[in-house]
Amino acid sequence: MSVRTLFERQLVRESKKIVRKGLSRVYAEHLEQTSAVRGRVLVRENLGVPKATLFCRYAELSFDTPENRILRHAISNLDRTDTTHRILRQLAEVPKVQLSATSWTRPKYNRLNQHYKRACDASRILTIGVPQHIRLERSDVLAKGTSAKREYPDTGESGETYDVEAV
Repeated sequence: MSVRTLFERQLVRESKKIVRKGLSRVYAEHLEQTSAVRGRVLVRENLGVPKATLFCRYAELSFDTPENRILRHAISNLDRTDTTHRILRQLAEVPKVQLSATSWTRPKYNRLNQHYKRACDASRILTIGVPQHIRLERSDVLAKGTSAKREYPDTGESGETYDVEAV
């Protein structure tokens, strides 16, 4: 079993937890010309406009968040199974995006979206790949301030080495 398969399994497992807990949502502002009042009426914009229409500003809950976009992109790139289909159905309201190494931004985590962290990290590794510089947080592996070359044969790439540095 390759490391990629392990990350794919972790992504699906974490995504199932996220869907069970509920997808994060944010309020998105909308400006719309409508025939009925919805939200706040914009007086200045309505001057000189026919009486049949009004400019209104309102906020609406949306699933369009950075962490939901990352999750949708990563899940849609996996093999199609019953589980991934169920997760994608839950993410149907999130717009499709193409993420690459240059367009990748890490979402800001807070107490409301902290449960996305492991899934977003697995998505990053599956989308961009393993970073060439891995920082270890356990001081018992290497003495603090030292570095070494380590070889990780389970990555699927033979002879692939990474710079490892103790923090």
